[in-house]
Amino acid sequence: MAIGRFPVQVQAVIGLGVKVALTDEELDRAQAAARRPLPSFASRDETAARYLRVSGLASLLPAGDPVVCVGLREQDGRWQLAMDPGAFAYGAPDMAQLLERSQASVTLARGEHEPMNTDEQLARLGVATVTLPTLGHNAQVENPELSIALLEAHRYRRGPLLRRPCPTSSRDHAGGRRRTGRRTPRSTAARPRNRPALRMGTAGGNGSRSGARWRSGYPRPGPA
Repeated sequence: MAIGRFPVQVQAVIGLGVKVALTDEELDRAQAAARRPLPSFASRDETAARYLRVSGLASLLPAGDPVVCVGLREQDGRWQLAMDPGAFAYGAPDMAQLLERSQASVTLARGEHEPMNTDEQLARLGVATVTLPTLGHNAQVENPELSIALLEAHRYRRGPLLRRPCPTSSRDHAGGRRRTGRRTPRSTAARPRNRPALRMGTAGGNGSRSGARWRSGYPRPGPA
């Protein structure tokens, strides 16, 4: 979206928890997962438990959370995960080329305990990097306020998203029940005052990494 080929003006690109390096073994496992048929379950509860386990959210969200609901589907009385397993057939991205072609500023962020990448891997790519302290792969779920700080620097917001009640049947998933809600007015949206310190760094031409820290307010994750 940020390489200039699409009729969309991208102000900034922020990647959180991106796996930037893959081994041959990891690629083989991903290809195998893409070919594996989706299992089906007799109940929504079984399917929700599997979704939470494979997404790493088992200790973070309840089975009835709206986030879980969009990851499930019911068909002919059986339940499955909504994700197409073909999504695993992604190959190894050429991160250096993708970053070079981006016409927008790029920030790569990770949780401090992220298992999918390391600070050193991100720093070698030569763009701004941010580490979110104490968080893991699902940083946006573990601490939404700290994660949203990455976006606040660019201040392009359309207001909070409307969270819908969790559907429990295929009729709900298909839109059979219409539900409404009110958006929180932008002027009254809460802004956290005391965020934990983020760790920021940019890689120099020789691949070295320099870092800085900031605490409250809205950070500027772009290169200085």
